[in-house]
Amino acid sequence: MELSEAQGMISVVSHAAESHFRLVLDTVTMFSAAFTRDCFYQTSTGWKAQRQQKMERAQAVRAALMRTYSGIALHAPKEQLLTRVDKEIMGNILRLSRAKQRDLQLKLALVQSITQVSCAIQAVGDCSSFELSLKQEATRTLLDWIKGEPWDSLVYGVFWALEELSKLRPPLSREENRNLLAVCCQSVLSCPSEEQMNKGRKTVRAAVNMQLLHRRGMEDLGHLIETLLEAEEASACFDDTVHVLKGWLTSAKEWERERALWLCARVLGACKERFELMRGRPCKQFGSLVGLLGTLTSDCLASSHQRAWVCLGYLLQMQGEIEGDQTTHSDEVPDISEGAFPLAPCLELRRALGFPAAFTATTWVLLYQYLGPEVGFL
Repeated sequence: MELSEAQGMISVVSHAAESHFRLVLDTVTMFSAAFTRDCFYQTSTGWKAQRQQKMERAQAVRAALMRTYSGIALHAPKEQLLTRVDKEIMGNILRLSRAKQRDLQLKLALVQSITQVSCAIQAVGDCSSFELSLKQEATRTLLDWIKGEPWDSLVYGVFWALEELSKLRPPLSREENRNLLAVCCQSVLSCPSEEQMNKGRKTVRAAVNMQLLHRRGMEDLGHLIETLLEAEEASACFDDTVHVLKGWLTSAKEWERERALWLCARVLGACKERFELMRGRPCKQFGSLVGLLGTLTSDCLASSHQRAWVCLGYLLQMQGEIEGDQTTHSDEVPDISEGAFPLAPCLELRRALGFPAAFTATTWVLLYQYLGPEVGFL
């Protein structure tokens, strides 16, 4: 089946679902069941070359069927979709993805299909009472695939699929959420340095493309974590993110520490901007995180120690808002007597990082208590 033929077929069937949803879905499901039933026999007979050709053809049909199901979901009447999207649409997509070998076409189809079905469910509108029973299985399928992929073969869009899934009910358990964060961080943060990426590339263009792909993966991972903070229980998700990132912040490889600091700054910045997500709850690992970030302010990479300062700024402002809600804001640093609080270094730090003048007294005390002993700042 040629790609253009498959796309044409998918488009026709998907649009037919707008007015004949049940008939179209039943027909595609019947064809899919017959295909999966006969697929094993067809791909296990004949000469080796023939089996390979049959396998490739079967992969193409699987991918086309998965895209057809997600296309049906996008075009289905909203009032009818939720009654059949779980078992018959998402269930069949996951069933079709269970192939012994997954080529790039099938992986792309899986990512695209899960993303589109998740978006179709959200487009229904008020579906707060709807729970996708296969959400956990779909999440595990994507994560198992990510874990098995080489660092340079991760399909673009997989984090987007996880992001859209995370917006659906039921919420992930604490363990599932931490596993998701760990797998996704591992897939991006553990990549070789840019110099090592360039070594195995035949052309400059190939090396640049690989770097761009990795940077896009970093951006997508940051966006995924921001979405998890909104979709899941925010304070628990934040603590889980910090727990996962701590291992990377202490990595012996400077490029892994640099990436972890970039991601940490992204997460802390998002939490500060949407502080209401934390519901006024303090970070359970505040002290240890400040101490860890303090040591990274003297990292061997200039970009790393700059990001460490930025992270500290966000973290201290958040903690200051939590502990100092009752404190009067002032444009001046609080006057702490007997020289116990050195003002000049703090003012210099505030100017360097662009801290707002309206800092609470609590924030300055926290800066003194936690940061000074770790980095000799005071």
